[in-house]
Amino acid sequence: MTEPFQPPRLSPLRTSEIHPIRVDWLPGVSPGAMGLTCAPGQHGPSSHGAWKWWRDLHADLEHLVQLDRTTILVCLAEDHELVRLDIPNLVSMAESLGLRVLRLPIRDNDVRSFDWDVAVLLEDVHAAVAQGGRVVIHGVAGLGRSTMIAGGCFLVERGTDAAAALGTLKALSGYPNVPAQVEYVRKWGRQPHKLPKAPIL
Repeated sequence: MTEPFQPPRLSPLRTSEIHPIRVDWLPGVSPGAMGLTCAPGQHGPSSHGAWKWWRDLHADLEHLVQLDRTTILVCLAEDHELVRLDIPNLVSMAESLGLRVLRLPIRDNDVRSFDWDVAVLLEDVHAAVAQGGRVVIHGVAGLGRSTMIAGGCFLVERGTDAAAALGTLKALSGYPNVPAQVEYVRKWGRQPHKLPKAPIL
């Protein structure tokens, strides 16, 4: 006997209305703040495939600006990821809503090849936080790259021991869990990353 046809089971959709964008704020950061979130407005399967994102970019960005009082958005996603997530206009829309956008593309599950770029980004972030700025950082899921840079390297530069910084992040989100990203945070804690002063002309 032929089994009756069963349509494929669709993953439940997670939208901006049903699941408002959430920011996980790092503890103990002041006078400003530093938080982690997923890529605003993204479309497509979640990182573990349990559901499908079908978010609204404008709604997510408005939420970050109006409810979370975000002033700076740091995007670690690569250009091809923004296209895949159907948010190629993320930067322009964020800026139109008054956000300052900083970009440092890092390949998923990887680290940045040039420490200098990370140091420049973090110098901007520290300056903003010191002036009361509220910084939110994202890759795609807001877990691996984001915790490595925003959590690990940022907290280490603020004087937190690398092991303690990783512990804080694990408690907050369970990440980073990619060995190379964990080691990157540990390495960041073993060496200074002071930017050289500009030459006097």
